[in-house]
Amino acid sequence: MNSCAVQNNSTQYNYGGGVYNDGSGGGATLSILNSIVSGNRAYASGGIFNDASYGGSATLSLMNSSVDGNVAYHSENLVAARAAASSTTGR
Repeated sequence: MNSCAVQNNSTQYNYGGGVYNDGSGGGATLSILNSIVSGNRAYASGGIFNDASYGGSATLSLMNSSVDGNVAYHSENLVAARAAASSTTGR
């Protein structure tokens, strides 16, 4: 995902109001470059949810991007991971 704005989205009973990187039971790789994730709402992980449950893998890379102003009703509000997910950030 390059030069995108993911803003003002919501999900009431699920994870990842802005972005859901779904590697559950399989594999997923997501790179977010020069982008913004803000103003999103979710049950858990309002901004980005990186899911590697059920023996899967999920890799998330953030470069020159911002994740802020997101709201989670139950837990994390920025970036959350489940199971063996990994994430990296850089400028």
